[in-house]
Amino acid sequence: AMAVRETSHDDWRLCVAAGACRARGGAGKQPIAVSYAEAEGYTAWLSAKTGRRYRVPSEAEWEYVAVAGTEGASANAFGVHGLLAGPREWTADCWRAGHAGRPGDAGAVGGDCQMRVIKGAGGDRPAARGAAQTGAVAGFRVVRELN
Repeated sequence: AMAVRETSHDDWRLCVAAGACRARGGAGKQPIAVSYAEAEGYTAWLSAKTGRRYRVPSEAEWEYVAVAGTEGASANAFGVHGLLAGPREWTADCWRAGHAGRPGDAGAVGGDCQMRVIKGAGGDRPAARGAAQTGAVAGFRVVRELN
């Protein structure tokens, strides 16, 4: 199950208060921008806190949700917000120039991940795709494993 909104400053502040995340500027419901390692750290903290497994979505999962009738910032057919109009978001996939060699199960592309796939905020390109160094900052949302 994918979060209906990006991880916000308010969400992040709970992780900071627990001592598991580094403080960042900003507040409120606005999406937070962090490095990929920080996003992974947040999902590890959330998993430990709740006893459920959370992670960053794969590119295939992100795209599947993004094409569910999204119109800008409004919720799509799955009730998910901000996939097209929000900040670019991390995915768990290592960067490859194309989609060749992707796993058939919607899992993330592994390998040497100096660059990761980021998605979103593509204007007229609903699932705009780009690459970012893992130390760069981007928004993210979480996926909760259902099994």
